[in-house]
Amino acid sequence: LLASCLIPTAVQAFAPPLNPFARPAVASQSTARPRLTRRDSLFTDPGGWFKRTMEVMNDKREAEALHILMPYVKKEGDGVEVLAKMEEIKAGIAGVEDFEEAAKKYSTCPSAAKGGSLGKFKRGVMVPNFDDAAFTGETGTVLGPVNTIYGAHLIWVKSREEVA
Repeated sequence: LLASCLIPTAVQAFAPPLNPFARPAVASQSTARPRLTRRDSLFTDPGGWFKRTMEVMNDKREAEALHILMPYVKKEGDGVEVLAKMEEIKAGIAGVEDFEEAAKKYSTCPSAAKGGSLGKFKRGVMVPNFDDAAFTGETGTVLGPVNTIYGAHLIWVKSREEVA
């Protein structure tokens, strides 16, 4: 039941962002993982990178989430407009029913038809910034905007549970 718009391929997972607005400084991104470059921990501290990767892989939790995706358009200034629109949408959401209606109206992901539902997924399945927000953010509230290579996301985590 996972939305194909969030599952990275090998090329997408390590490709640079296609949009210069893909990583603006947003307060809600404090848990976001940065993209790897030759100066980052994979190359300078391979043991630390391996340790973090193993922590993600050994995380036995599963999350159920909804999301709203709005891609960045490749024009000057559109990143700012998309983030402003996401903040406006976020301000109008009071509960999960409001979130589902907003997802049907605004999201460009195929999951919009299901109210933005992504179903249940394990840690490490989604793109890094989305994954971090879904597994570290508070449940039952709107998280974001979270920036990924696909655009800006608002996320509603319905539940998180341990899986055997």
